[in-house]
Amino acid sequence: PTAVELLEVASSELDRYLVPQLTGLDRYRLKVAINLMRIVSREISAASDSGEELRRLEVLLGHSGELASLNSELCLRIRSGDLDERRSDVVEHVVATGRERLLIANPAYLDVGFESAPVGRSVSPS
Repeated sequence: PTAVELLEVASSELDRYLVPQLTGLDRYRLKVAINLMRIVSREISAASDSGEELRRLEVLLGHSGELASLNSELCLRIRSGDLDERRSDVVEHVVATGRERLLIANPAYLDVGFESAPVGRSVSPS
């Protein structure tokens, strides 16, 4: 089995068989641990897609580089107004990156309308 499969089985088994037997702080701590296992599982699964953010940044900024430095540059260029004329491209990148990160951290947040939000408009849950 893969690491993702192992994490999924372990978290499901803990959730199904051990959580119901616990109460209070012990139950809470186990639920936190299970959630962390599920986040790590999604991180591993998404690792192959991590190049998308880098690719988008390289296209947006017009050169290659490391993810962290390109993100820093994007922030500086947004603040300076350098990318104002490419606002829709910046918004598309930020929305796509936010969606990718939510898929890892907490996919349930996508259920409030994030992925169907029109580019350039705020999202408010119904």
